Amino acid sequence: MCRDLDLKMLEIADIAAEDSPHNFRMGAVIASRRNILGIGHSKYTAQIPRRLYSTHHRSSLHCAMHAETATLKDALLHGYAVNGATIYVSGFTKAGNRPKSCRPCRNCVRVLCEYGVRRVVYRTSDGNFAESRLNELSTEEMVCTSCNQSSSRLNP
Repeated sequence: MCRDLDLKMLEIADIAAEDSPHNFRMGAVIASRRNILGIGHSKYTAQIPRRLYSTHHRSSLHCAMHAETATLKDALLHGYAVNGATIYVSGFTKAGNRPKSCRPCRNCVRVLCEYGVRRVVYRTSDGNFAESRLNELSTEEMVCTSCNQSSSRLNP
């Protein structure tokens, strides 16, 4: 893939991330052959009333949708096939700092693999990018950057 195209798509993912309500904002773009199939950002999908969980929490709990799955949902709702596509993932904090990595978490990798997304390009802490085939990521130890969830190998 062309480095310029990768950087341009990551810039679009950055713009999408600006709409995220989270402290750690993630944005993503799914594209195939220079055509954008879906754009999304991390967001809240539901709110759990305080009476349904422990009183140790000050307010309501929220269920979150990761940027990768929100982007996949956007593409599928518009009728696009994502088989063979590339997903571009970027993110930053509300203060504008880059995280250690914007690599997709194991659950997102699993869903993207199921739908045939082949390649992921993600932002690194120095503002550059890294890329990998999704099937390679699915066998690595991964940590979700949004919820700090560690995973063991997906394919034991």
